[in-house]
Formats: sequence, structure tokens, C-alpha cells
Amino acid sequence: MVEAYASQVKVSAASGRIFYLYGPYESPQRFVPAIIGGLLSNEPTPCSSCTQVRDFMHVVDVADAFVTLLDSPLQGVINIGSGKGIMLKEIIEIITNTLGRAELIQFGALAARPNDPPQLIAKTHRLNNELNWHPRYGLKEGLHQVIDWWKLKKENASGLT
Repeated sequence: MVEAYASQVKVSAASGRIFYLYGPYESPQRFVPAIIGGLLSNEPTPCSSCTQVRDFMHVVDVADAFVTLLDSPLQGVINIGSGKGIMLKEIIEIITNTLGRAELIQFGALAARPNDPPQLIAKTHRLNNELNWHPRYGLKEGLHQVIDWWKLKKENASGLT
């Protein structure tokens, strides 16, 4: 409907389809903060087998992609993602390599969600080639920034600043 209306009034209309984002201020129940929070609290951290492959992008990059999209004449649906898949276990490894305490991760303690696809990766041809946009944050760099943010948040909450 939006595209039909935009065509009638001679304006461009585009929408961004976000894949998996992570970053500061994310709900503590989401995947990345749940892993970080469990390790920072020295608590057992139950997980599924974590063999699913997902396309994660830092929230700052997601916002920047949307700003670039809004300032362009592109139309239609644009996938907002890195275009690179990573197994959830690998994300956990990056976090545990930074924080230690890998023994707290309990792989297989949670059942896989029914109908959870094994792989979800953005096709980013339009984002990269038509919009000429690419993410600035690498996954390791972004995760280290988020880990630092959660550490600071935990310190501030406990009054250790």
C-alpha cells in the first residue's frame, strides 16, 4: 500500500528489514546481553545448542543504514544486515574469551525453539551496491564495546563508580 501510494504522489518509499541487532541498552533477556549478564554475575547461563547461524549487526550501524536509506531515492524493501552469518556458539566464544568463565555456559540446557530456522542471513546486495553502504563495526569490536557497556552498567548499579 505504501509503495502504491508513493507511486501516485510521486515520492519514493523504502523500508528497512532489520535482521539481528545488538548494542547498548538492549533488553537483558536478549541473546547477547543474557550471555554477558550471566558471565558478569558468575551465574550458570543456560543456552540451546547454539548451532543456529544468524546475521548480527551493531545498533549504531543499523541506525546509520536507516539514515542513509532515508536520504536516498531507493525504493522498496532493503535488508539491513551484515550479509555475514555467524554461529551463535561463536558469539559466545568471543564473549567468553573476553570475560572468561566459559564453564558457566550450559549448551543444550534449553530446548531449541520450534520452527527456529537453522540459518538467517541478510542478502545485502541492495544495501551494499545500490545504497553503497557498509557497516563500520566488526562483530568482535562491537561485542567488546557492548561488554564494556554492560560492565559499566553493572558497576554503576552496584555503586562502585
